[in-house]
Amino acid sequence: MPRKRKPDQTSDERSVAAASPLVLVVGEDELAGSLVRTLALRYGYRVQVLYRNEAAVARWSSGFDDDLVQVAPFQVGILEGLSDSVLRRIHAVAFMDRDDLGNVQLALEFRDLVTERDLPHPRLVLRMDDEEFGTNAMELLGENDVFAISETGAVAATFVAAAVQRAGPGDIGLWNRTLYLADWWDTRAEAAWAVAGADGTVLVSDAPGEDFVLHLAPDVRRRWLKAALRSPLEDIGQVLHRMRRALGSFRKTTARLWWISAAVLLTVMATSLTVLLRDDSSAVHIDNPWEAFYVMVLLTGGTNPDMGASRAIQSAHMMVALTSSLLLPVFTAAILQSVFDRRDARLSGRTIQPVRGHVIVVGLGPLGHRVVIALRERRVPVVAIERNADAQGVAEARAVGAEVLIGDAADRRILQSAEVRDARSLVATASREVDSLRVVLTALELNRALPTVLRVSETGISRRIREKLTRNIYQAHKSFSVTAVAAERFAQAVTEAAIVEIIPVDDQLVFLLTVEVQPDSSLHEASISAVAQVGRMEVIAVRRSGGGVRWNPDPAFKIAAGDTLAVVADSAGIRKVAELASTTIPGDPK
Repeated sequence: MPRKRKPDQTSDERSVAAASPLVLVVGEDELAGSLVRTLALRYGYRVQVLYRNEAAVARWSSGFDDDLVQVAPFQVGILEGLSDSVLRRIHAVAFMDRDDLGNVQLALEFRDLVTERDLPHPRLVLRMDDEEFGTNAMELLGENDVFAISETGAVAATFVAAAVQRAGPGDIGLWNRTLYLADWWDTRAEAAWAVAGADGTVLVSDAPGEDFVLHLAPDVRRRWLKAALRSPLEDIGQVLHRMRRALGSFRKTTARLWWISAAVLLTVMATSLTVLLRDDSSAVHIDNPWEAFYVMVLLTGGTNPDMGASRAIQSAHMMVALTSSLLLPVFTAAILQSVFDRRDARLSGRTIQPVRGHVIVVGLGPLGHRVVIALRERRVPVVAIERNADAQGVAEARAVGAEVLIGDAADRRILQSAEVRDARSLVATASREVDSLRVVLTALELNRALPTVLRVSETGISRRIREKLTRNIYQAHKSFSVTAVAAERFAQAVTEAAIVEIIPVDDQLVFLLTVEVQPDSSLHEASISAVAQVGRMEVIAVRRSGGGVRWNPDPAFKIAAGDTLAVVADSAGIRKVAELASTTIPGDPK
């Protein structure tokens, strides 16, 4: 598949490209394409793509420099045909087919190949949808530089953070402290750094009020009492809400049973009155309908009638007899039926336990299932909606304490059953944008203030959907491209880049990374302000070589060789900070 070389490329540029690390990518879908773009355009790696489906690879492979990206059809024996000189230059191999077993088999073949030829072992990165199988595969391959990554597992944290109204990817652990992102400037934080502005501008420094702000959480030991008090209050609110819902359901059930029972009792009563009026008893003489009714009620209650008592006393006798003999069984039956009906409805996925402040997760596929588990680990109430009652994720979601409804989430009745008006947010994880968008639009008709999170395939689609939904009405919508975020995880494994976290910001990605300052670095004995002047990055902490961490260092703070910098940077800033610290990305030419 030929591509044109850039006309302005010099021979020096071509020689630098030839000296760049070589990565072999086996696969051709959009995730493979995103990985290739990241490796070639950001890191300057040379990439050799081996594809099986020419039409699929053609959708993204045009426009690359021929010296950086080459594509070729995958054929049986193609790995064995690689020369020793080529194998020595391979820095990593990424097996990106959506076939867990096939990826493991190819990885084993490649490992055996380099072992037989006594060559260095490149890094192996495997795309594995089944994480448990991926862990076993890593043990089977038995090497340190083997990484099994799940596409959905790589992005689940971003969706979970958005579901609880935090800017993606949630809590970030760094140097025994916790960082988190939010859409506001949290004054309770120990320190804060703006990541992006409302217009999508990346890395706007110290500007309170910007849309995406990275915060340093106070030491957890200072917050234990507040958390201990907040948790019981939240539990009490949940209990009260469940009691109100249960009472409403009980009223509906008892009302239906009452009318059925009343009709039967009235029929029996009329028959009994007729008999008592027509035929006298040897023990009781009945002169009128009142006495017949009185005798019938007391006999039903197992009490002997007092024919000489006043009608007021006789009325009291009847009320007691009716209460004991008729009403108590009716209420007992109503309670039992209510319990069993609700149990059957829950097991069949027709209804759920009363809940509020919950997250609705639509779809229990690989991504939705991981989102549910992660939310339950945070003790967030979850209602999942799944079309297929036999889906594996249904039982697993219920096992972790999530409520599950079976049906079409685009159906208003299903969303109402999921308590969409009291929900904290809704996460639509269907692989097809049209299915997820139908659900989101229906949910917003029922609750216009509902925060929504949507899975999309491409960043361009994400931008258009977000702009449409946030215009005028829906101010809390987020869309994430699973492919774009996951590709960064794979690239991190391939390049060995010291990226701590990947932060989606609209259609861009921002990175939290660490770099060590080398002795010959231009940053040795430089101030923090010198780094800030470069742009596209911000130093949020410095870990001294001798121990200790300085968070949010002031502009005059001096950096020394051996220090490790925690930096927030966009894709261009990653290479800039590496160059400043004289820490080239592993595998790059000096």
